[in-house]
Amino acid sequence: MTDSNNLPNQSALPRVTVAQHIALIKPSEIELIQSVHSSYEQIVIEKEFGGGFSSTRVFLVLPIRSSGAKDARIVTKIGLASELLEEKEKFEHYAGPALPFTSAPIRRYYERDQQAALNYIFAGGDELGETISLEDYYKNQTAEVINKTLSFLLDKSLGMGWYGQNEPMHCLFEAEYGPHFVTREKMEKIVKAIFPNILFLDGNRIQVFGMSATYPNPLKRYPALLNKTLQGRRSFVHGDLHLLNVCVDQFGKGWLIDFAKVTRRHNLFDFIKMEVYVRLMALSQVAGAFSLNEYAQFEQLLNDATLGQFVTPPANFELKKAYQVILNIRQIARKYMGPEPDFKNEYLPALFLYSLATLKYYKPKDPTPTQLIYITACSLAMDVFEERKPMKPINKESDYLQESSTPQQGQRQPTYNATLHGSGAIAQGDNSRAIGARSVHIGGNASNNTIITGDGNNFSQITGGSVNEIAKAFATIREKANQERELANREDALDAVKKLKAQADRGEQAEEERVQRWFGFLEEVSINTWHVAVIVLSNPMLDLGTPFKNAVERVKDDRQKRLGA
Repeated sequence: MTDSNNLPNQSALPRVTVAQHIALIKPSEIELIQSVHSSYEQIVIEKEFGGGFSSTRVFLVLPIRSSGAKDARIVTKIGLASELLEEKEKFEHYAGPALPFTSAPIRRYYERDQQAALNYIFAGGDELGETISLEDYYKNQTAEVINKTLSFLLDKSLGMGWYGQNEPMHCLFEAEYGPHFVTREKMEKIVKAIFPNILFLDGNRIQVFGMSATYPNPLKRYPALLNKTLQGRRSFVHGDLHLLNVCVDQFGKGWLIDFAKVTRRHNLFDFIKMEVYVRLMALSQVAGAFSLNEYAQFEQLLNDATLGQFVTPPANFELKKAYQVILNIRQIARKYMGPEPDFKNEYLPALFLYSLATLKYYKPKDPTPTQLIYITACSLAMDVFEERKPMKPINKESDYLQESSTPQQGQRQPTYNATLHGSGAIAQGDNSRAIGARSVHIGGNASNNTIITGDGNNFSQITGGSVNEIAKAFATIREKANQERELANREDALDAVKKLKAQADRGEQAEEERVQRWFGFLEEVSINTWHVAVIVLSNPMLDLGTPFKNAVERVKDDRQKRLGA
């Protein structure tokens, strides 16, 4: 181990090469990375694992000896010395001895001026450059493949090393989940920021604008739950098990990093945190592929299935994938809940509390993760605080028109909702009711769109122009491309969108093969932009030429076949 009392020779530090797509690394950060790799001639910083909620930075580094020989790639983490030292010590005490085949071992630690760097190494083959975060792995693999990785990690490894070695616990929910909360006043401000038009119907129920259902107000309900008794099991847990703290090697095996929060606590906490971050880190990146109503129904289907009801999985591709992954996480968790697993009174209440607590990660420039997790909390409130009949699932793959069964007392209200991306105008069929109204959410102003009106039985259409709507559609796609974190990918995605727009402008003269080719390129450089482009450009209201429409349908079908959907 290297520390501030054993400084490397600064003149002999290795040369550093940084991949172009990595965001600016400060000279002080470069020096930390050099120092923790001081025995090498050269290091190549190939990739940054980014996008988390902490202030640390994590890189994939290729170390090269003076002879030119390349050693196994290393994950190097830099941040506050106080945090990284705690991480190293907890690894040595709790993780390394108990999880030798799952935790990436820490090789070196270097500290200077209250900042530090530490290295994680991996076991594996020569292709360790393919090691990626679970976040990226999720984007590019099917639910079946992801579930194999998670099952081995959570069950075979952590289950045997930690979760299965548990003892009974009886405490207030406050003791386990209360410390994650910010003040209620701050959470109320966040909710108003993410949903400015939210309705507080009677002080105890809320309705989100554009959604027909009403929910128990989570911020009114959570204090009473914190004062209830949590009866469960206690064991060691990772404590920060999200999609960026699991690296997946070329064989699909997950390796843990970041052990700063390892402790003994509710043994389901890792499962709960992992499924919450599937929403915060994965689903939020493709939120343009589904409406909020579809998302709320996805949550309800998850809970119905968890509580033993027979349901049909969501039809939407992204929601179906997340449904399968999260349900697998819950099925593994069931094994560690004692002889009589009680999701209704243990898992779902804890999930409700932790989901609500993550509102504190709200980012004004990217409100989507917080919007989704608030809807998650609202949906969970229906099952935690009220008796609800299982829903009749929607088995229709459309982001533009969907319906549910007639509502019963305490059940979510019927929804006929379509979401097209843009500024938004609401056309309602039954203007006398806020609840149960059939609506179409249309981007832009109403005069330039097709508006579906009626009461759910009789529909009429008013058709306007479409040229302006094509421009708005591509503006939405460009906005998503601009959110790509890596500069090279962002520029490539924007170029692909530009080329697709040029083909769309050609109408019936568009070249179907070229459209497919640019969609293929976009899929490679920015899968999130690809998803939004496919959804937006599948809108039947857009007057795109037949070749362009055919190409969109073909690229959708090709991806589903490749992923086994």
